[in-house]
Amino acid sequence: MGDYLKHRYYSLIPASTFSNIAKDDEYDIIIAQVSQCIVNYSRNAVYSETEEEFENNIGAMIERGYAYGYENCLEWARKNAAERYKTETADRINRN
Repeated sequence: MGDYLKHRYYSLIPASTFSNIAKDDEYDIIIAQVSQCIVNYSRNAVYSETEEEFENNIGAMIERGYAYGYENCLEWARKNAAERYKTETADRINRN
């Protein structure tokens, strides 16, 4: 194992004081609905028999995903990622 790691780039995730930012109570419901929508319509699209059926499944997935609250999920994920980056950068600076 030692030789393998000597010749390859790898990094470990350092210890961090980061924790996820708070979510609204209904966020878990929204993410579950959006996720299930993506799974169901993706599967339907994969098994579509015509190009038209495929496009209809993808269109319905996008439309329903947004109706369920996809934008809210995306906004939370972006804020969370930005906060994680900020926290881990500060942690790294403080360690040095």
